[in-house]
Amino acid sequence: MFGNNNMSNNISIIQEKDSIMSDGNKPKNIRGRGPNKFNGHSSNNRPISERLGSSKPGLKGRIKDRKGGFPGKDDKKNKLNLFKNNGKPNLKDFHKSTHERVIASNAVGDIVDLQKLIKKKSKRPIKILKAERKNESIVSFLVENKGHAKSLLDLSGIRFNGNTVTFAIQSRKGITTASDIKNSISVIENLKRLILGRYNPEAQYLNLENINNDPTLDQEELPEGISFDVGKNLNSKTLPLQIKSSFIDSDVTANTIQDFIVKYFTLFDSNRAGLLDLYDNNALFSLSVNNNSPPWRKRYERGDNMSSWKANDRNFKSTRQSNRDNLLSKGNNTIIQTIAKLPSTKHPLEDNSKFIIDSWQINVSPQQVLIYLNISGEFKEVDIKLNKSFSRTFLIAPSQPQSNAARAGWAYTIFNDQLTVRPWSGNKSFDKAEANPIQIDISGSAKMLKNNNNNNNNTSNVFNAAAQLNTNVPLANGPLEFTPLQLQEQEQLRIQNGLNDMQHQQVKELSRQTHLTYMYSLQCLNEFQWNFTSALEGFQNVKMKIIYRS
Repeated sequence: MFGNNNMSNNISIIQEKDSIMSDGNKPKNIRGRGPNKFNGHSSNNRPISERLGSSKPGLKGRIKDRKGGFPGKDDKKNKLNLFKNNGKPNLKDFHKSTHERVIASNAVGDIVDLQKLIKKKSKRPIKILKAERKNESIVSFLVENKGHAKSLLDLSGIRFNGNTVTFAIQSRKGITTASDIKNSISVIENLKRLILGRYNPEAQYLNLENINNDPTLDQEELPEGISFDVGKNLNSKTLPLQIKSSFIDSDVTANTIQDFIVKYFTLFDSNRAGLLDLYDNNALFSLSVNNNSPPWRKRYERGDNMSSWKANDRNFKSTRQSNRDNLLSKGNNTIIQTIAKLPSTKHPLEDNSKFIIDSWQINVSPQQVLIYLNISGEFKEVDIKLNKSFSRTFLIAPSQPQSNAARAGWAYTIFNDQLTVRPWSGNKSFDKAEANPIQIDISGSAKMLKNNNNNNNNTSNVFNAAAQLNTNVPLANGPLEFTPLQLQEQEQLRIQNGLNDMQHQQVKELSRQTHLTYMYSLQCLNEFQWNFTSALEGFQNVKMKIIYRS
């Protein structure tokens, strides 16, 4: 039973494979895909001609279409051929091609010999699709692409049959010769120099004033139609306030940092081990390296990759988080070891214009103060004789009695030191800044220190020589007595109001209990006729009213 059915199926399949139906015998509406409605079997078992269908181009025809030299079809679905009109270009489809036409002048002689000469002289292979002679001396070449066309242009000037052959690219825009390309490059370079010379990078301002008479443009043969409208020229950016120079909050701060800067950087340039006692036992030091050169510096002037500073670089943009703690120097011994590995430097302390300084006092408590110091400027890296720009931030405080700094004669102690080094950027950003009322004279102190060293003939004793720089600040006789700004204001108010010692202590005690400033505590006591208890109760009543209203 089952065998008979299998046999009948096999016979029908064999018959289908062996039979080739003619177009006249094919049932209508029978397509070559999907199950065969004629016999119920899959179309995979039918002849390939039937499966593709008579209305579709055959597989062989499809493959043939793909072997053309140009991968496209026109409206009639035929393969594009640029030379199908008796060898003449089909201009209708020419714009779709990447081919380039090159004209050879003074090419007298056989075209085949000229092609051989081109192949011999060219440094790169040039694919010539077609060569056609226009007249006795003109030959037209059709090459693969623009790169091959430029390679032909590079051959302009070769000798062929006693004549100098020149090449030019022919396009819809006209003829382009090798000299045109060279001239266009030189014009572009000159215009770049013109723009760079008129651009101010600091103000981000392009000056186009009187550009028509610029000598750079006079050297170029520019068309008369080219003009520059300077009416819409942007004004240079101006700040609402004038740029100021160094900011220092008081004379006490100025005297302190002037002494510190001269002494510290003199030792940093000559004997870094001498700075050991200046750092606190828990002090921190970090170095950050910035590789970016200012945009106005010429490329050949940059040439400094800051490689000599990279070993201890803690810049977060270039270091992994896991390695940042290792690059943070902790303690005076570790700090000295780190800065000893840095390249040798020379700071121009004799020139005040090379530095800008911001410094002020930070009141940690009424009786304790820190000095914040930020100094920016430049130094010379001695080994490679290149200038570097830097910014350095210090937190310093008065040396405590019996501390290493005090025993060594230092009036202050460094608690934090952050150094940022970058390629040289000059001092144009602050060289014309408005002067601050409180100034420091680094150059004068540095010259005095140098003279003292020469007189003593002992360069290692830098500190003792520097001790004579500032008579207002005791250096060698003990710790420096910083006067916090808050205490300075209190003393001024006490003198102005003629307070005795008892009244001064009452004002300070009321300020301590109420957290009012010295001035408002003084005002409160005056209103209550210097009755301390009444003044304290009056403050509490006012405070409760404010809380109730809020």
